[in-house]
Amino acid sequence: MTGQGAIDVHAHFFPAAFLDVIAGAGAPFGARVDRADARGPAILVGANRTPPLESRYYDLDRRRRSMDRQGVERQDRARILRGNAARLLGLT
Repeated sequence: MTGQGAIDVHAHFFPAAFLDVIAGAGAPFGARVDRADARGPAILVGANRTPPLESRYYDLDRRRRSMDRQGVERQDRARILRGNAARLLGLT
């Protein structure tokens, strides 16, 4: 190992702005965000529902701290976000 941290290519991260887009524009696609659970928001698409999301899955500062604890230097967020967006909106 060269001393560099790992690169996470299978990360689960939903920026808060992404949750806002689903909440604001997801209805025509059957998608919404449920914020009723104190443990965190859940994403719903049709009959599918994520578990409540821990804050490290949508809060960037907490995500970075979590990555630091795990020795992860970077994650491929752009690819993950595109994949999640397409899947959650039923485009794939």
